[in-house]
Amino acid sequence: MNTKDIAQHIVANSDGTTLDEIKSRSRMLSKSLRKIRMLERQVEQDGDTSQIQLQWVRLRRKVDIAVNKPYNWSAPVDRVESELAELPLCETPAQQEFLPGSKWGEVSETPHYLQWMHECKLQMPDGSVEDMGTFFVRLNTDRRAIGSGVAVYPHKNCYEFHSSHPHVGSGQHMCMGEAGELMSNLRRTHDWAAMYDIISATLDTFNPDSPFWRIDRMHQELQRCRRCGYDTERDDGPERDMIPDPNWDPNGPYRPRLVCSECIEHERKRAFTNALNDAQYNHNNLVTRRRYHDNA
Repeated sequence: MNTKDIAQHIVANSDGTTLDEIKSRSRMLSKSLRKIRMLERQVEQDGDTSQIQLQWVRLRRKVDIAVNKPYNWSAPVDRVESELAELPLCETPAQQEFLPGSKWGEVSETPHYLQWMHECKLQMPDGSVEDMGTFFVRLNTDRRAIGSGVAVYPHKNCYEFHSSHPHVGSGQHMCMGEAGELMSNLRRTHDWAAMYDIISATLDTFNPDSPFWRIDRMHQELQRCRRCGYDTERDDGPERDMIPDPNWDPNGPYRPRLVCSECIEHERKRAFTNALNDAQYNHNNLVTRRRYHDNA
């Protein structure tokens, strides 16, 4: 990614201020005070206080404007750029497998997003580690970003279950929990490296108190047949073999789901029946054309 363009965009759209801008506020007030002193001398001559009263009202408005303007120091472009250069940022993938079926729309390459790939090793409360696959993470640098401003998309070897990560909602927006306020403060101070560390740590740590869904439910669902929902541990009747889905796309973002042997056999029979019907239909059309040609 072009870190220079991103850094310039971040600084240009920040709430920070510069030394020249702060000095301009005092100059604005000094000019109004000089005008008030001139009117004071005029009052001594004609006794008219209407103009000086008007100038004091205007001065008060200018003071309110100066007080309400931001006082956060604006970070230099060079500092932001050097910090971004240390992060493992990446371009948007040419083949956007993380958007299966255009479910979440098109991800546009805009200068106000930081994006990187994250190999998620989820630390569970019992000390085990769950390999969740690789995610495509996008961080909105806009100070008015909605929510956490973090979007997480499944990219490779992820579980096909809801959002593929327990701390990411169905709209692919990440829940930062108690770190939400800290993220807002870091966004104002342009501490992007710290935000990267917090996002990565949140993705790699399972919080059992506030997940969108639970890991055990995901494993239960993935043990069932993708077609009919057959579960070897819960359903009665003859046991069926479970095999990886023949229609699984190895270039897609998800791991293969399981399909039971009965559904595979049913699909084979249906495919054979469809092929037989197509062959019979084509044969009948060919015979009809030949009869029409002979009669002609």
